[in-house]
Amino acid sequence: MRWVVVVIALLGCVQEEPSWADAREALSRTRAFASRSDHEFCADPHEPETPPTFLATRAPAPAPPPVLGSLSPDGSTLLFHGPGGGSITIRSRVAARRGTRTATFTRGAERVRIVARGEATASRGRETVLVAPGDLQDFELATTYRILDGERLLVSDIKLLEGTTGAAVGHTGADHIAAVPGSCEEEAILRFGMIPHGMPSFSFPINEGCDGNRCVQTRLAYMQAVHATWRMTQMMDVVASYPAASRSWVWGREGVDEHGNPVGSRSSPRHFFGPYTSERFGVIRELYKDHLNVLRSAHMDGIDLRLKCPEEHEQGGNGCFTSSTLAHHWVKGWVNICPRTWDFLDQNFGSDPEGWATWFDHTVGHEFYHHHYVNIPGIGWKMVKDTLSHRHGNSCLGITTEAHYAEPGLSPFDQRLTHLADYVNGQGEHCGHRRVLLRNVDTYNTIARWVGRRVWQRKLWSWPEPAPPTPQPPTCVGDVGCLCETSDYEEPDGDYLPTSHCPDNDGQVECMTTTINASSTVGICTACNAFRGPGCPCRDGQLNCDEGSCFGDDTRGVNSAWGQCFDEPPTFACLADCEELLGNGAFCMTEHPDHARCVPVGTGVPEASNCWWEEGHMDPQTLDCTSTPECGPGATPLPGADHPPSCGDLGYPPYFICDGSQRCVPDV
Repeated sequence: MRWVVVVIALLGCVQEEPSWADAREALSRTRAFASRSDHEFCADPHEPETPPTFLATRAPAPAPPPVLGSLSPDGSTLLFHGPGGGSITIRSRVAARRGTRTATFTRGAERVRIVARGEATASRGRETVLVAPGDLQDFELATTYRILDGERLLVSDIKLLEGTTGAAVGHTGADHIAAVPGSCEEEAILRFGMIPHGMPSFSFPINEGCDGNRCVQTRLAYMQAVHATWRMTQMMDVVASYPAASRSWVWGREGVDEHGNPVGSRSSPRHFFGPYTSERFGVIRELYKDHLNVLRSAHMDGIDLRLKCPEEHEQGGNGCFTSSTLAHHWVKGWVNICPRTWDFLDQNFGSDPEGWATWFDHTVGHEFYHHHYVNIPGIGWKMVKDTLSHRHGNSCLGITTEAHYAEPGLSPFDQRLTHLADYVNGQGEHCGHRRVLLRNVDTYNTIARWVGRRVWQRKLWSWPEPAPPTPQPPTCVGDVGCLCETSDYEEPDGDYLPTSHCPDNDGQVECMTTTINASSTVGICTACNAFRGPGCPCRDGQLNCDEGSCFGDDTRGVNSAWGQCFDEPPTFACLADCEELLGNGAFCMTEHPDHARCVPVGTGVPEASNCWWEEGHMDPQTLDCTSTPECGPGATPLPGADHPPSCGDLGYPPYFICDGSQRCVPDV
């Protein structure tokens, strides 16, 4: 069980010296740590009440979309391995400190000296001199590399760039094979191997005290982090390219190997992030885009990123407590790889280079996610963290606070992450787990590292796994999993057609638009207790949608009513809780093909379409057609009021507006 405890120790600020007891004991210690504060440095960074208003980076060009050859002809599949090898441009800060007057770089067999204007510019032997028209701290050296035969490094271009704009201010032609890398960065590039086509350029963080092989290892871990994050942005772009009705399907698909065989559920976003919803997808996609820009620029909120390898005597001042801590992220922009890390990994993974690299890269990649913010629907801007509180139980009143890391000592190793993704209590409620998940650092890091490493190892070839050949719609009608029933007289449900509905024989069932193949959709009766999709009841924070947003739960005030889940609301849905608006027995009536209205229970359904065409509306009390304004000027004030009512005064949700004919209609 020795390997088990090692990996758990890697992923957090573990406070006791790891012992080689069984995994259960190690796990209990790790959980206990989450609620302790023996050392302040072991906590998450302080979260300001007001997050940064702008994620400032040195802003390289946005990461490119998958290049030609990385997508299937129909654009539906990401092909991770294109033809041949690509090139990569690495940007390096010329000077870490302002006032530096000269700096020398080795690029392959080329030596480049950068001098500030006014310095002597004569070359010294085999070197090229480039003059920076300003302080050296404001400039970067951009070098383009290609890997040949998997063993040789080709330096194809070297440019001096203005750091903020990226404009070239100096250039040296280079076209030679560097048989021996000239720096630890170049050794890391060579160890990374063949460069994928389209991999975006990036800057390495400033190196603080990482020398020799440690420099190579930290640089390689950073390059792996860039590659893994880029792969996740590609996957998110592919999800976004699918029609809204198909995104839930692609979100749950696995990737495949070179022979078309699935590589496992961990290649599926569904495994780590839970069922697809459009709102949560937007948060996840934006985080990966932001993180890629931070890694590419090696810059965050006006601060340069630094990878530091502190000396033994510096440990306490860098959050590196001698007995346990392996890495630290307390100060924004700084990641410290603690002194004991190297011996600790060598002792426990000395005979397993792949295991050593996997968990060193995972740890370094994890630390750089800290200090990001995500904008969670219904909550607002929150910092991503390790230690988070979430609720449990049928009443969602039990509170648990702990760090949520991938734990390779358990089976499956990521059960804490999938707990956040999949938890449902006995009442079918998520108790906010999936919103908490959006703040969890290691959820983002673990899937990126899993996908990125298997692409790099050429074990993951493409994503998503194709659908089975042309599935056919079911032939049964009315039951769960069957086609919806059709009637002109029943109240429609779900989001398929105004003439479609499903009997509620086994709990609430809705007629949901379902893509059967790439070009056709049908309405399928879907049980809400299995998938809370279009038409299913919801209430934000209590019973959240698996797909789309909750409409109507804010009738007469926030969370005062029950709403319905919709991604794109159909025109035949009222988008308000009719019973809360008008009293028990009220129902949703189609007043016109482009509009539905809540009406109270009556003895008959009037001919409403002509009324709408004549710019009238159905009086909800009498069910008669009337042209009297419902809202705005000329409308009858409510009892006790001295002004015409707005739609909000009448109890409609806040997204209803008073239209030009003075009727309350949804503005979505």
